[in-house]
Amino acid sequence: MKERTFEEQYRKWSVGVGSPYAPRLRQIRSLARRGVRTLDDLKRQWSSLHPRTRRMAIDVVGFTRDRRAIPLVMRAFEEQPNLRGEASNALCFLGGKRAYRFARAHVERELAAPSPDLDVFEPAFWALAGMSDERPQAHDLLLAAYRRRDLPPMIRAQAIEIL
Repeated sequence: MKERTFEEQYRKWSVGVGSPYAPRLRQIRSLARRGVRTLDDLKRQWSSLHPRTRRMAIDVVGFTRDRRAIPLVMRAFEEQPNLRGEASNALCFLGGKRAYRFARAHVERELAAPSPDLDVFEPAFWALAGMSDERPQAHDLLLAAYRRRDLPPMIRAQAIEIL
């Protein structure tokens, strides 16, 4: 079976939300011009892609809703701090138990530390907070985040709002 391209996946997903978002289509077409049309293409070419192209690709895979991308997104989160924001958004959109466990583990680890590394904690927290299907399982972490006075006010406010 032929793998669907990012554009085909995105168009299928965007049917329910109206017309496809033009900037997202530009990103998808920009990747296609670089020979990255599918998730398999992205996996094969990942190490040779320019950092800006990697950023764009992580952004795109979240919107395709293809959970096969989760390991690549998790690797980007772990290995490339400059991609954590995009990886966080992608994990949020991809969702599922694997993405949830990944985000939860990072939030738990940072909450257990005397001084959380906000460069890790914040994107993991936002991914976790955005996974609405999994959110009820995260109430303990949201409450712990709210109680931490050393966390940014925006994080604490979001934690209490979700609760």
